[in-house]
Amino acid sequence: RLCLATARSYPEQGFELAGRWEGIGGGEPAKHCAAVALIGLHQYQEAAKRLEELALASKQSNGIRAGMLAQAGQAWFLAGDNAHALEAQSAALKIAPEKTPQAADIMIDRAQTEADAKDYDAAIGDLTSAIAIDPANADAYTFRANAYHDLGRNEPALADAEKAVATDANNPEARLMRGILYL
Repeated sequence: RLCLATARSYPEQGFELAGRWEGIGGGEPAKHCAAVALIGLHQYQEAAKRLEELALASKQSNGIRAGMLAQAGQAWFLAGDNAHALEAQSAALKIAPEKTPQAADIMIDRAQTEADAKDYDAAIGDLTSAIAIDPANADAYTFRANAYHDLGRNEPALADAEKAVATDANNPEARLMRGILYL
């Protein structure tokens, strides 16, 4: 936990800590921490490769391995490589425990990648599935509203934006999306 917290807040120090920890037998957790630190250092491709390798070699539960693949997908997305991001996110969904908040989060991440690739119908499908799992997720409604809006379908977009704000009135993205649709 300390290493991951350090890697997220202070990636250089986190990477150094992970390296020292791995040197004294830190194993998978140390390698995971190093990969997370690389994301913070904007070395997205290297982080993604390490996370994928770690997930494939890991003896941890499917949920933990799915989390590593989801992180790899995020790193590929940040690297601007949507094809690899979709592969990693889809692989994560194959092993993630079904109908769990983790699966919904991975679907939301994949939907963002799909939307970035202009595949709005696929994004709407993933977001609809995520909402079915977690109907209180304001982000899923907001992102789906945005996808509908990008397709010029403003009526369902506004309904989703309203639902997002009703679910979380303090969500700035939801309020912004609703304001854009009002405009």
